[in-house]
Amino acid sequence: MSLLVVTPYVFKDVNPDIPDLKLTAKRYTLSEGVTKSTSEPTFTLFLTHGNGNHKEHWEPTIERLFSLQGTGTCPHIVEAWSFDWQNHGDGAVINQDVLERRKPGISLRIWAQALVSCLQTDLISKRRLVAVGHSAGSTALLLSIMAMAETRKPFELLIVIEPHLIPRKVYEHAMREGSAMAKRVVALRRGILSRRDTWPTKEYALQWLSTRMPWKLWDKNILQIYVEHGLRIVHSSTKLGSTIVTLKCSKLQEEANYTQDSESGDTFKVYEHLHTICATLPVHVVFGERDDVMPRFTQDLLVRSHRMASVTRIPNAGHQVLEEAPAATADVIARILKKHDASLPKL
Repeated sequence: MSLLVVTPYVFKDVNPDIPDLKLTAKRYTLSEGVTKSTSEPTFTLFLTHGNGNHKEHWEPTIERLFSLQGTGTCPHIVEAWSFDWQNHGDGAVINQDVLERRKPGISLRIWAQALVSCLQTDLISKRRLVAVGHSAGSTALLLSIMAMAETRKPFELLIVIEPHLIPRKVYEHAMREGSAMAKRVVALRRGILSRRDTWPTKEYALQWLSTRMPWKLWDKNILQIYVEHGLRIVHSSTKLGSTIVTLKCSKLQEEANYTQDSESGDTFKVYEHLHTICATLPVHVVFGERDDVMPRFTQDLLVRSHRMASVTRIPNAGHQVLEEAPAATADVIARILKKHDASLPKL
């Protein structure tokens, strides 16, 4: 029996400047009959994903966390909310008309603005929220905290997993022509645009992806979720009456998100403001042990320059740690929550 009860949501009117842009989400709770922890406090998880992925990538981690309820290894989690970036997953489908009218890419600031709108709804606003973001999702969460700084603190604690955070001057120096970091970034963006994005069926796509990087490193459940929720059926443009499957988040949208971020400078602004956030909120950082996207020196600089509540490295995983090691990711989150629970004043 699955531990998860999944309820989909569509939030409207979340971006005043783009009124037709919607935010898709899922709420996860424990199935009836599953033993639940009676410990206090009860937390709600607020989850965001990385570029090119989608909200359902959190499901194995959520299920693992729920399975730990009542074992003494994790405080009670009453529910988890996971959100799509608006040009990813179900968001890309429901927003297709809006996306086609705009230049490719949705900025992290636009995503953060939508998250803030959700945080102000009755569904979520009164919860004890723990925010957990992976990669670009971490930046979106930090931008949402910055946007709400003058009204209230939305989260009780924040966990950032493999965040892309670096000072502007360091980034510009590291990206000089011919540098190792520049080569990584160029290879990443070219790889997005050049990779295959159509297959005859989902079954064929699963088999094809499972033998190629980076997907062959992923947990098998995550890869199945990627195919099931990240691909959609469309009509073939070459064979009348036939169908194929393709990415919900197109290659063009995924690659353009990097352009949006570099042009806006939002990541640099977040880095500059992170000192203030760390002073008012416990911020825990989690890295994959393998150095495969962001160079290790950028991670070390982030940790040295800020007062992090904890720093964890997950073995046998790289930047896509959520996809490669969802159970280990859940165990790290559980330990952080347990430590935070223990630090709270007891009545």
